[in-house]
Amino acid sequence: MKLSKSIFAVIFALTFSFNSFATSSLLGENDRATIIKVIPNTTKFVLTFENVKQENLEVKIYDKNLGLLYSESLGKKESIERTYDLKVNGTYTVILKGKTYNEKREVTVKNSIKNEFIADFAPKTSDKKAIANIKNNIGTVTVTLTDEEGNILKEKIVTSENVKCTVSLDNLEKGIYFLQVIGQDKSFYETYVIN
Repeated sequence: MKLSKSIFAVIFALTFSFNSFATSSLLGENDRATIIKVIPNTTKFVLTFENVKQENLEVKIYDKNLGLLYSESLGKKESIERTYDLKVNGTYTVILKGKTYNEKREVTVKNSIKNEFIADFAPKTSDKKAIANIKNNIGTVTVTLTDEEGNILKEKIVTSENVKCTVSLDNLEKGIYFLQVIGQDKSFYETYVIN
């Protein structure tokens, strides 16, 4: 009878210790609340985080091939809210990391509104400028100047509905260059030759 009481006491002590350990290890998780909300019909999402311990946090966003797209230090603020625009439909991995905190989430964004923008280009001017006229833009387009190998030399994000975007061709070596206006579903380009 004494042996069974001893075994019972040991089991009770182990159970009590295990429960205490499990509860204390979960307390840290309850100190934080990470919320990711996708903004409908856009490629944007909002990250909200309650940083009760005020530890230095960093957010990293990866594409489906685990290529790093974005990295930002969020600092030690107690309450953090950031909006990110991924620009392309798809599923992304978001990692929020601090000294004692490490969370990985997936987010899927989909812009179902078609951007029917148009772009036309002014011919090369004597003052070595390339001009793209963008009209009816209802989203985000990217204006890039690339060389023959596809290297991006200059890049600008445009969110205005109607805009004239001027890119300097000064200080470029002789060669062929492409000014492109790239949207989600279509793109336009013009070729410029520097002699």
